[in-house]
Amino acid sequence: MDTVTVSSTFLLTALMLVGLVFFIRASTKDRTVITRLASQESVDSLHQQLKDYFDERSYRVKSFEGEESPITWEGMVQASIAMALFLSFLAVIGLFCLALVLVIIAPAVGKFWFALLLLSPLAGVFYAKRAERLEEVSYRIRAAQDDGGCVLSISAHRDEIISLQQRLTFQETT
Repeated sequence: MDTVTVSSTFLLTALMLVGLVFFIRASTKDRTVITRLASQESVDSLHQQLKDYFDERSYRVKSFEGEESPITWEGMVQASIAMALFLSFLAVIGLFCLALVLVIIAPAVGKFWFALLLLSPLAGVFYAKRAERLEEVSYRIRAAQDDGGCVLSISAHRDEIISLQQRLTFQETT
C-alpha cells in the first residue's frame, strides 16, 4: 500500500476512536431537565400518585418543607447492563479497526496489536461506575386556575420523566 492510503486510513481511524471516546463519556452525562406537565387530577390525588410512584421506584423523600415548597426525592439509579455491553461492543469494533491499521503500519509487531481488544471491557466498566449514582427528583404541584386540574413542575432525569408520563396521564404545558 502507498503511504497516502495508509496515513489517511490511520487518520480516519484515529478520528473514529476520538468520536468513540466522546460517545462513551457522553453515555454517563447528566440529563436533568425541567418540565411542566398538566393533569386533570386534584392536587391531593396527584400528590398521592407521585408518592406511590417514587416509593415503588425506591426513592425516598430528601426534603419537604410545606405545601408551597418543592418536594425533593432521591434514589440510587443503577447502570444499564445492556448499555455497558453495547459500549464494550463498540469499543471492540473501534479497537479492532485500530489494530488492523497498526498491523499494516507496523507489521514487525504483527498480530500483537490485536491485544488492544483486551481494553474494550473498560468501556463498559467506565459506564457502569459513572452511571450508577444518586439521582434527585424535585417537583412542585400547583392548582390550575382554569379547569380544576393541576400543574406539575418537575426537575428530573429525562428518562425518569418519560417513565412517569407513561405511568400517569399528563399533558405537556408551555
